[in-house]
Amino acid sequence: MENKDQNIGSIVKGNFFNSNFIFENIKPIFLFVLIAFISIISSHSIDNKAYKISKLESEVRELKSEFVSVRTSLMNARMGSNLQEKVKAIGLESSTTPPHVIRVKIEE
Repeated sequence: MENKDQNIGSIVKGNFFNSNFIFENIKPIFLFVLIAFISIISSHSIDNKAYKISKLESEVRELKSEFVSVRTSLMNARMGSNLQEKVKAIGLESSTTPPHVIRVKIEE
């Protein structure tokens, strides 16, 4: 127990830097630092990707709503009654006679 208290005390005081502890355990310490570094980089990368995904999802929602509104206005503009009203404004009227079909015979 006393030896354990000495080890903890030497760690708190920083005496383990003077001992051979670091040189004896350099590989596990290096591995631990490397894994911690990789973990930090990975978590930052995941956070950035999650932010980009949420930003792109909101942009997709905006584009979908814009598409629906443009499609609705186009459908309203293409309706026959709306076209007749717009054409009357410039002085044209709808025809009372049906259109004539022109058929061309191609001889080979």
